[in-house]
Amino acid sequence: IDSVTLKPVFHRLALISVLSDNASTADGLATAIMALGDEKGWIFAKQNDLAVYMVIRKDEKDQYRIKMTKEFEKYLQ
Repeated sequence: IDSVTLKPVFHRLALISVLSDNASTADGLATAIMALGDEKGWIFAKQNDLAVYMVIRKDEKDQYRIKMTKEFEKYLQ
């Protein structure tokens, strides 16, 4: 559900994870980015240096691609 319109989302963003020192902050940011969608959400994450992991639908055949910010990649090492 889009937290702005209170209607189902129709963008391609399937999953968003945000890492933060505070769980409430991470949850709020993830909700905001989900409402923005994959394109605007990615721009928001990059502009704010957020640690973000996205799963984005590529097509109707349930093909997916992964995007993550460099801040998120630091946690994988």
